[in-house]
Amino acid sequence: MDPSATASPDGATEVERLRMEVHSKEEALNALKAKTKAFVDNMRNQLTDEKKKVTSLEKQLQESTAAAATATPSSASADNGAEKQRLSEEIEKLKKETAARENDFKARAKSYADSMNSQLEMEREKVRNLEQQMQQQKEALTLAEAAVKTANEQPKDLLADLVPVNSHSDDEFNALQAQLNSVNFEMAALREQLRTVEAEALQSSEENARSYQELEALRVSTEQQLDALRVSSEQQRVQLQEEVNSLRAQESSLQTELSSKQAESKIEETSHVEADLAKLKELEYQLEQHKIENQHLQKQLSDKDYHLEQLDSYRQRADDSDTKVIQSQGEIAMLQSQLQASQSEISMLQSQLQAKCDELTSFSCTKCAELDEKLSEITQLYEKVNLGRSRSDSLIAETQSQLGEMQTIKQQYVASQERLEDFMKQNMKLNEMLSEKEVEVATLKAEMKKWSVEMSELQTQHNVLKTDNTEHRQRSASVNVDFQKTEESLKDLQTKCGELEKKNKELSTSIEAINADNKDKRQKAKALVQSLVGEKTNLQEAKSELQKEVDRLRMEVNQRNVENDQQLKQVRDETNEKASQNASTVQSLTDEIAALKRTLATVQESEKVQQRAKELAAAKREIEDSNKKRLAAKAETQKLAVELENAHKCLDHIMTHVNANCTENVQQIALVQGHVKEAIQVLEKRAATSNPQGKKQTPDDADAEVRKAEEISGVRNGSVIQNPGAKRLEENVTRVSEQLRLLVDITEQLCDIAMEQNDVNLKDVVVNMLSHTFTQCFSDKLANVYSKADEAVSLLDSHTPTSETSNSAVRPIG
Repeated sequence: MDPSATASPDGATEVERLRMEVHSKEEALNALKAKTKAFVDNMRNQLTDEKKKVTSLEKQLQESTAAAATATPSSASADNGAEKQRLSEEIEKLKKETAARENDFKARAKSYADSMNSQLEMEREKVRNLEQQMQQQKEALTLAEAAVKTANEQPKDLLADLVPVNSHSDDEFNALQAQLNSVNFEMAALREQLRTVEAEALQSSEENARSYQELEALRVSTEQQLDALRVSSEQQRVQLQEEVNSLRAQESSLQTELSSKQAESKIEETSHVEADLAKLKELEYQLEQHKIENQHLQKQLSDKDYHLEQLDSYRQRADDSDTKVIQSQGEIAMLQSQLQASQSEISMLQSQLQAKCDELTSFSCTKCAELDEKLSEITQLYEKVNLGRSRSDSLIAETQSQLGEMQTIKQQYVASQERLEDFMKQNMKLNEMLSEKEVEVATLKAEMKKWSVEMSELQTQHNVLKTDNTEHRQRSASVNVDFQKTEESLKDLQTKCGELEKKNKELSTSIEAINADNKDKRQKAKALVQSLVGEKTNLQEAKSELQKEVDRLRMEVNQRNVENDQQLKQVRDETNEKASQNASTVQSLTDEIAALKRTLATVQESEKVQQRAKELAAAKREIEDSNKKRLAAKAETQKLAVELENAHKCLDHIMTHVNANCTENVQQIALVQGHVKEAIQVLEKRAATSNPQGKKQTPDDADAEVRKAEEISGVRNGSVIQNPGAKRLEENVTRVSEQLRLLVDITEQLCDIAMEQNDVNLKDVVVNMLSHTFTQCFSDKLANVYSKADEAVSLLDSHTPTSETSNSAVRPIG
C-alpha cells in the first residue's frame, strides 16, 4: 500500500474544509457590508428628512414675517413681535434638536463603523491564521510525501544492492517485500492510531470543557440553592419562633383564663349550692306551713259543717214559718195579732243568716286569697328553680365555649405541627438534592480519574511507540506537537480539576456547615415539637379535668333538676289536692249558699205576704190622721235600720223631735196668718196697686228656701248613705225649723213694710209661700228624702243576701 495515497485524500479534505470556511467568511463579510450599507442609507434618509423639516420651518417663518410686514403695524405690532419671538425660539429649538440628532447619528455611525472595522480586522486575522495553518499543513504534507518517497526509495536501493550479491535468492526478496509491506501496514496503523489519539484528545478536551461548564453551572446552581435554602431556613426559623412565641402567649392566656374561670365556677357552684340549700329549707318550711294551714282548713271545714247543720235547723224554722204564713192567709185577723212576733223572729233569723253568710263569704275570700298567695309563692319557687336551671345551662354553655376555644387551640397546634412536618419534608428534600449533587460530583471525579488513566495509558503507548520506532520520530513531530498541546490541555484540565476539587471541598465544607445548621435546626425543631407535645399533653390533661368537672357539674345539675322536679311534683300534687279540697269546700259552700238563697226566697215570699197584709192594714188606716201615718213611717224607718242596734230608739227620738218642731211651726204659721190677715184687712182698699219690690222679694225668698230645702235633702241623702236614720235626721229637722223661723221673721218684716207703705196686698203671697214651703218641707221633700234613703239602704243591703227582703219589707207606704 502506498502511504502517499493515504495522505493525499486527507490533505484534499482539509483544503476543501478550509476553502468552505473561507467562502463562509466571505459570505459573512458580504452580509456585514450589506448591513452597514443599509444602516448608512437609513441614517442618510433620516438626515434628509430632518433637513426637509428644517427647510419647511424656515419657509413658514419667512411667510409669517412677510404677512407681519404686509399687515398694519399699528394693529398687530405687539402680536407679530410675540409670534416672531415664539417662532424664532421654536426654530432655535429645532435647530438644536437637529444638531443633537446629527451628532448622535454621527456618533452611532462612527461607533458602528468602528465595530464593523474591528470585526473585519478580526475576520482578516482569522483568515490569516487559517492561511498559515493551511501553509503549515501543506508543508507537513510535503514532508510526509518526501518521507514516503525516501522510504519507498530505500527498499529499492537495498534491493538494488542485494541483487548483485545474490540475484538468485527470490526467497529473500519476497521476505524483504513482506517486511516492507509489514512496515507500511505498521505506518498506516501508526497513522490511524495518531488520528484516533488526536480525535480522542479533541473529544477529551471538548468533554473537559463541557464538564468544566457543567461544574461551573452546578456550582452556581448549588450556591444559589444553598443561598435560597439559607434564606428559606432562616425565614422558617423566624416563623417557627414567632409561632412558638404566639403559642406560648396563648397558652399562658388560656391558663390564666382557665384558672380564673375555675375560680369563678367554684364560687358560683358554692353560691348556687348555698342558694339551693336555702331554697330547700324555705320549701320545707313552707311545706310545714302548708300542712299547718291544711289542718286549720280542716278545722274550719268541720266548723262549717256544724254551721251547716245549724242552717238545716234554720231551714226547718223557715219551713215552719212558711206553713204558718200559709195558714195565716185564711186567718187575716190572726196574722195581724201575730205580725209583730213573726216580724221579730224573721228579723232575728235574717240578721243571723246575714251574719253567717258574711262570715262564710269573708272566710272563703280570705282562704281564696291565702291560696292565691300560696300559688304565687309556689310559682315564684318554680321560677327560682327555672332560674337555677338557666344558670346551670349558662355554666354548661360557658364550659362548652371554653372547650371550643381549646379545640381551636388544638387545631392551631395541629396546623403548626403540619407546618413543622412540611419544613422537615423540605429539609429532607434539600438534603436529598445535596446528596444527589454530591453523587454527581463524585461521578465527575470518577470520570476525571478515568480520563487521567486514559491519558496515562496514551502516554505509555506514545512512549512505547517512541522506543519501538526511532525512524518515525521526524514524521511524528506534528504528532508530538499535538501531544504537547494535549499535555498542555491536560495540565490545564488538571489545574481546573484541582480548582474544581478545591471548590468541591469548599462546597463540601459549606454543605457540612449547612448539614450542621440543619441538624441544629432539626434538634431545635425536635425540642420545640417535644415541648409542644408536652404542652399538648398538659392541655389534654387540663381538658380532661375540665371535662370531668363539667360532667360532675352536669351530674349535680341533673340531680338537682331531678330533686327540684320531684319537689315541684310534690308541691303540685299537694297544691292540686288542696285545690281539689278547696274546690270541694267551695262547692259545698256554694250549695249551702244556694240552700240559703232558697230559704231567703221563702222568707221573701213570707215577707211579701206580710207586705200584702200591711197594705191591707194601711188601706184600713187611710182614714186615720197624719200621726198614725207618721207612726207607720216611723215603723218603716225602724224596719229600714234593722242592722243597727238602737234604730228603734233613734227613730222614736227623731219622731218626737219632729212632732215638737212641727207643733212649733204650726203655731208660728198661725201667728203669721193672724198678722197676714190684719195686713190684708188694712190693704183691701189698695188691692189694685202692687209693690214690685215685695213681689220680687217673696219669690226670691221662696227660691232660696227651695234651694236650701234641696241642699238639706242632698245632705240628708249623703247622711243616709253614711249613717241612715241617725243624727243627720235631727240636724235636718232642726235646720227646717230654723228656716221656718227665718221665713216667719221675713214675713213679719214684709207685713210691717206693707203696713207702713199701705200699697201692697200680701195676703195671697204670704199664704202661698207658707203653704208652698210647708208642703215642700213636709210632703214632697220628705217623700224624696225617704225614697233616697230607701235607695241608699238598698245599696248597702245589696252586698248581703237579705237586701231584697229588707227593702221590700221596709219600703214606706205611700
